[in-house]
Amino acid sequence: MKRAILTLFALLSLVLLTGCEGEQESHSVTEADFVGDFWAEIRIFYMDGARNRREGHYQNLAAEAMDYARYMEGIFSRFVEGTDVWRLNHANGEFVEVHPYLIQVLDYSLYFREATGGRMDITIGAVRDLWVFEANPEKGIDVRVPTQEELALALPTVGTGIIIDGNRVRLQHPQASLDLGGIAKGFMSDRVADFLRDAGVTSAIVSMGGDNVAIGRRLDGNPFGMGIGRPGEVALVHGHMGIAMVSDASMNGSGIDHRSFERDGVLYHHILDVDTGMPVDTDIINIYIVAPTSVIGEWLTTAVYTLGTEAGLALVESIPNTHAVLIIDTGRDDGWQLWRTSGVGLIQRESDFVLYFE
Repeated sequence: MKRAILTLFALLSLVLLTGCEGEQESHSVTEADFVGDFWAEIRIFYMDGARNRREGHYQNLAAEAMDYARYMEGIFSRFVEGTDVWRLNHANGEFVEVHPYLIQVLDYSLYFREATGGRMDITIGAVRDLWVFEANPEKGIDVRVPTQEELALALPTVGTGIIIDGNRVRLQHPQASLDLGGIAKGFMSDRVADFLRDAGVTSAIVSMGGDNVAIGRRLDGNPFGMGIGRPGEVALVHGHMGIAMVSDASMNGSGIDHRSFERDGVLYHHILDVDTGMPVDTDIINIYIVAPTSVIGEWLTTAVYTLGTEAGLALVESIPNTHAVLIIDTGRDDGWQLWRTSGVGLIQRESDFVLYFE
């Protein structure tokens, strides 16, 4: 996941701020920190006169937006004891009173479950807990592939009913566990972006663990440029191979190289099949979704993997103002190909390419 964050954060080096007529000048403030286990960054751009600096106002606003993100993480995290999701996952099938935000996310999740024919399901948490995709030698943690016996015990919890009664929720299977990793950060990004818009911000980038929302455009009127890294590389280290021009939309990225490991010649990645509990079989290396909202974009980055390339792209095409850019493993010496849904234009330059969205 960190590689996805760095890939998309390459956009920050592409934002070129320019002066304007008279005393008006372009400025920006940035707030960046970890929110739970993911890196978040909020950058606000504004015009101001030399005698009327408002840096403090916008810096405070960015800090408030980051605090808002932390507040929501205190609802959605499944790893921190006492959060709404943690309490629900440990309620043994009993009702739990939860925050209205969690009700909204669950409503989204149930819709997404139906739209994908169950191929994307947040009740996969018990299966995901059997895997370890990132080693931490300092803590004595190694990567781990679950046994078939372990998967056989956990898989019956996937697809369990989620019962919502007002602000109370329960999981029908007492051992079921929610994993909101395919939706919560998108929801948080949208809420933070709304917070900034309501405060009068007209140009900003909100990034939550690889989920990015562009508020408006750059101060010079052009779209923001969001970098696309080469598969398996960190964009800030190796540079980007393309730029996506995005305004008033979200751009979400995911890939099988973001959280994965190889064992005995087999690549294991974090996008799991709801039927087998094993990583989905896919030729997609990376996927980027440009959508009206980040919650839709984050959902689709996972849905395309779980549905398969053909069905996944058909789903993207069915949603207005939504686009997909896929990096496909060709299995040949050339390594990969770039696939695009309709409405995605490409300009090939000498050392990279530019994507624009109609």
